[in-house]
Amino acid sequence: MSQRQLSALRKLAQMTFILTPTDETRRLYEVLKVMKAPMSEDSGKSVNGGQSRQDK
Repeated sequence: MSQRQLSALRKLAQMTFILTPTDETRRLYEVLKVMKAPMSEDSGKSVNGGQSRQDK
């Protein structure tokens, strides 16, 4: 999972909590806030090599 995918999941969880404010949706959002994107084993950088998206 890349950093962008994790960020998108955080936004979805945040919207779910706003629209349905229950303990379960709050917990899901809080867990996603503390998660970090996985690092690759060989370089110590993020899975996508630490590169930013290129502008079109």
